[in-house]
Order: sequence, then C-alpha cells, then structure tokens
Amino acid sequence: MAICLTGELLTSRAEFWASLLSSSASPVVGFFVRLLIFLSIVGAALLTIAMWYFWFGFDTSSWIKKALWLLPLYLLVPIGPILYYFFVYSRNDLLRKGLTIFEKDRTLAGASLS
Repeated sequence: MAICLTGELLTSRAEFWASLLSSSASPVVGFFVRLLIFLSIVGAALLTIAMWYFWFGFDTSSWIKKALWLLPLYLLVPIGPILYYFFVYSRNDLLRKGLTIFEKDRTLAGASLS
C-alpha cells in the first residue's frame, strides 16, 4: 500500500496540473482518485505503525542495526517502512517460527476434523 501511495501522490500531482490546463476533468474520476489516495494513506499509516511496533518490541537485531533503521523509519515515512518490511521484518526468525507453528497447528486441526 505504501508503494502505491508514493506512486499515487506523484500521479495525483500530475493530474492536478493537467486538470488546471484542461477543465474537462470528470468528478467521478476525481472521486475515485481521492478514494484511492485515502485508502493508500490508511494502508501506509498501518504499515508504519506495525513496523514501529515490531522495531520497538520484537526486533532482535543488534542495537547498531536498530539505530541505523531508525532514520529511514522516521524520516522516509512512505518508503522507510516498506524497506524495513522487506529487509528486516520478512526475514526475522520469530516470524518464521510463528508461521511454522501456525502451519503445524492448522494441519493438526485439519487432521483431527477428518
């Protein structure tokens, strides 16, 4: 969502300047663009909050790595959480252990039902 937000913000600025040049912009298109931007902002905010929560509570990296990730998370709000998600969160051992335990529980539950 945050990747979409970055692209949509650039696109909406281009659309704004294009609408100033030609006054034939449809209100329906404007509504859907605003709706898409709003949903992207909400998604980017949720991703940012989730990555900060993980950074504070569950990240088992050294303090140097956590300190280096502080700047992108804080200063590069649309892009920083995306990078943190792909480079730290998705590669974390706690997440992988949790997924394997969930899959084992799910297969055991499925086996007991049949």
